[in-house]
Amino acid sequence: MKSDIFNMIFLQTGVSLFQLYYAEYAFSARTENEVSLFEHQVVTVIAAHDENGNTEWWYVEADGMFGYAPAAYLRPMDTT
Repeated sequence: MKSDIFNMIFLQTGVSLFQLYYAEYAFSARTENEVSLFEHQVVTVIAAHDENGNTEWWYVEADGMFGYAPAAYLRPMDTT
């Protein structure tokens, strides 16, 4: 469902609103709202904050899974 919304935004605008990052460290989800990451995994940052505006947790997509990951574990992809 959530991925359908993001795909619809891209199809309507032709512009990706999201940024590619990678996990500098592995992270194991502790709740159903979090997403597990492996080291060097590429993720798409959907929102650089959680639902309360906390910028220490980012909402990401990782291999088709959506959830929060700690911002301190993520680094921007070099697109140059």
